[in-house]
Amino acid sequence: MPPSTGFELFLKRAKTAIGMTMAAYPDQWRWTNGIQQERAKMLLPLAWLLRVEDTPEHRAWLRKMAEDLLAAQGACGPFARRSAWRERGGAAARV
Repeated sequence: MPPSTGFELFLKRAKTAIGMTMAAYPDQWRWTNGIQQERAKMLLPLAWLLRVEDTPEHRAWLRKMAEDLLAAQGACGPFARRSAWRERGGAAARV
């Protein structure tokens, strides 16, 4: 049983969603305002998953996300902004 809630279905659904998200990363992610924001939003769920189930795969997912986010960080701290509009030839992704 998951230590946080004791409700197995919550863990199963979270693992499935995180796994699907990471399988699609980064080429199939749909983002419009900034890929760095999306990467940052994934850090907490990935860290939680690692805490609940410490596996090599979960460690690799968290490491990949953190490294990709930090790779976009400038020397004085800010993250480089990437625009979906520009990267997708002038058309923002449609959900």
